[in-house]
Amino acid sequence: MPNNQNRTGRAKQRRRHDGPNFIQLYRYLLDCPAYESLSLAARAALIEVERGYNGSNNGKIILSVRDIAARLGCHRDTAGRALQELIDKGFIEPRIKGAFSVKFKRATEWRLNDRRCDATGMQQSQAFLKWCGPNQPRVNSRARSFSANSKAKPRTLPWQGLGMSRATYYRQRRNLETGT
Repeated sequence: MPNNQNRTGRAKQRRRHDGPNFIQLYRYLLDCPAYESLSLAARAALIEVERGYNGSNNGKIILSVRDIAARLGCHRDTAGRALQELIDKGFIEPRIKGAFSVKFKRATEWRLNDRRCDATGMQQSQAFLKWCGPNQPRVNSRARSFSANSKAKPRTLPWQGLGMSRATYYRQRRNLETGT
């Protein structure tokens, strides 16, 4: 029996929403520790990203930092920090990174982690539920984590201790070696 028919062979009646558009925020999302620790700007940015979702475009939600800043009525830096906070806590992921230059203007395409990705077919990850707190690494994190009783220490790079960029460090090193 095909999926679009009931037991009697008649076509199924589909319910349609005839009211105004709305944003659906699940209670488990609102009650999780990651959401409770979000700043106000990040909560507002999450609502704006959810507002871009129309039911079939997850993974293709096109929003730039400038658009979010205009919608929130704040500076681009504040909007950028809010989006970075949402990424760090696992609410959203950038699927295609945007760029802004004179010749090439492309906004980032976002993916909500509480829904299946419509662009790639990836299942929902709900990474925000795995967030453990600001001082603890996330579960299944891609970054290396070092436990308290581990003997291994994170590698420090020579330019980090000097408070300079990598390019400056190597430029000064080259100048010392060549004597210029």
